[in-house]
Amino acid sequence: MGRLREQMKGDPEMLLDYLGRYTHRIAIGNHRIIKMQDGEVSFLWRDYSDRNKNKIMRLHASEFIRRFLLHVLPARFVKIRYYGLLANRNSKSMLSQCRVAASFNSFFLKLSHQKKT
Repeated sequence: MGRLREQMKGDPEMLLDYLGRYTHRIAIGNHRIIKMQDGEVSFLWRDYSDRNKNKIMRLHASEFIRRFLLHVLPARFVKIRYYGLLANRNSKSMLSQCRVAASFNSFFLKLSHQKKT
């Protein structure tokens, strides 16, 4: 790790490229990073509260990396979308079963409330 750290010292583009490869480029795509200058990173983000407008945010590089690393999973953790109920091979059948179960649940909830009143 020490040699790698020395290679990346002073080269933020190399560091971002390295991080991107090992995090599957999920947190932010390269096309959204607009500029890295004077220790700040400018990137596009979507403001859902303002009619999904794309806006530019500027952050100090250390804050940008801190936020980016929040999306990196610890060792041996797996993204849940690849497993369980919504795994690709099961998603259609399991999702329909979840919807059926949810509708039964809401039906019985309404029924129990009607009996109480």
